[in-house]
Amino acid sequence: DLAAILAHERPGVYDLVAWCTGPKVALAHHRRAPGSARMMVFLNGAFKHPARDVSIDTQYERDLEALCRAVDRRPGNASRLLPMLASGSGTGAPGDLAAAVARPFRTEGSLIAYARQHLRFWEYDPLPHAAHVRVPILFVTAEHDVIVSPQGVRDAARHFPTARVVEVPAATHYALYESADAVAGLIRSVRA
Repeated sequence: DLAAILAHERPGVYDLVAWCTGPKVALAHHRRAPGSARMMVFLNGAFKHPARDVSIDTQYERDLEALCRAVDRRPGNASRLLPMLASGSGTGAPGDLAAAVARPFRTEGSLIAYARQHLRFWEYDPLPHAAHVRVPILFVTAEHDVIVSPQGVRDAARHFPTARVVEVPAATHYALYESADAVAGLIRSVRA
């Protein structure tokens, strides 16, 4: 899908900026089309995978995995879980983003699809291919991210020979929204 979007926008080489689950998608794309990215910026990147030390999973990741496994095993339970998830308040999303973050939890079908998609997503580990990524990569984490731990971001970054890690102070998982100017400055620093 990412390749199709990029081809539609403009053929060429890109600067890829990806948030949360997006870094895994960007890395899968880079693996298929290694010359397509000039640089990559990973904002609060989620690199959870089966071989990772579970001690660096956040409580949110552990709870979400348990929820996804429960829904996958018994899809009929999705309707009972929707009321707890529909507000998006458990994600810490700022008020005007909460509705967008809660979108996967609107219907039983969307929750079941979300749960199964996440379980498949977590199975993919891009880190064994990290040594082959030669473009500059900036990993941005946030001091108060309870969705994806700063330690998890640093752990992923150490696998990439061109990686640099920056932590945004006093920010959460939504640093790209809360600290937009600081994050934009970090992105510009990689392009310079």
